[in-house]
Amino acid sequence: MDALVQRFPNDYRTYLFRGLYYGFFVLWNEDSLKPTMDNFRKAGEINASTPLTHFLLPTCSKKPSLSNREGGNWGIAVPDTLGEMLLAGVSRGGG
Repeated sequence: MDALVQRFPNDYRTYLFRGLYYGFFVLWNEDSLKPTMDNFRKAGEINASTPLTHFLLPTCSKKPSLSNREGGNWGIAVPDTLGEMLLAGVSRGGG
């Protein structure tokens, strides 16, 4: 993911995908939350017209973590179809 950001530093999608990558690990490592949110914010700075960053920022902070499993809160805040939506936008050349 870092190689994509280095090669395409002005493409918001590289930061978006890197944020999704880090966001996956928030469940096991809460330290991944900061780079997740930083990457989503950077994607939003580069392309303020995309609604994806506005959608993903609040959902990544609502993901449950293994250290936050009291009360049985194991629901995933991000829809399963999100990855499909992102890939469809990339394949259409949306950006």
